Amino acid sequence: MRYVSELCGADDGFPPKPDPGGFLSIASALGLDPGRMLMVGDSMADLATARNAGAGGAVLVAGSNISDETRQSADAVVPNVDAITVEGSVD
Repeated sequence: MRYVSELCGADDGFPPKPDPGGFLSIASALGLDPGRMLMVGDSMADLATARNAGAGGAVLVAGSNISDETRQSADAVVPNVDAITVEGSVD
């Protein structure tokens, strides 16, 4: 988990997605502008959360059950999280 410093789940007390509370809480904990962060998820709610939080992008991990509409709403689509690479500075 080299690039994961914080996690937030449904039991952390935030309203459900697409409310950006959990995402923004992580941004705050890391001292980062949400616009420098990516939301990685597998649903339209995840993509909407990214937009509502002002995230720098929304990456869809797409299985076979993902609709074309959801795929088209993502900034990037990957087959699994192992396909995500980070290039350049991550500071």
